[in-house]
Amino acid sequence: MTLLSKDPAESPLFFPNYFTDPENHDIKTFIASIREAQRIVKSPSLQKFDAKIVDIPVPGCERYGFDTDEYWECAVRTIISSIYHQTSTCKMGPKSDPEAVVNPYLQVYGVKNLRVADISILPVTISGHPMASAYMIGEKAYDILKEHYSLII
Repeated sequence: MTLLSKDPAESPLFFPNYFTDPENHDIKTFIASIREAQRIVKSPSLQKFDAKIVDIPVPGCERYGFDTDEYWECAVRTIISSIYHQTSTCKMGPKSDPEAVVNPYLQVYGVKNLRVADISILPVTISGHPMASAYMIGEKAYDILKEHYSLII
């Protein structure tokens, strides 16, 4: 991720580093997945529903013959996207950890009256969908703020 300015309203640029493998193993894996999906579509259980792969060319890939490896590489490179479940960019940890941004009370080190309460505080990237973690962090933030403000009042 790259910040374009100090303006918090300006969206950052995200670089997910897709397809950076110099030996193209990632593309080959995608193509193998497409071939497996095609095999499954041809199975008797799906053929009874007349299942088929749609052969509408991906814009920009028309120069390749449909269903060639070159076509699928072009298509994958053209339509790849991310749902941007960015995690672990504001790591929670002890102040002694040089990578830590927030403490266990979700307070940002060195910034008064600022807390972070989202999946960016996860110390490591999780392998699954982050929704449950987001709920947990929200619930913990609620408990922290409820306790904090009940002590003030």
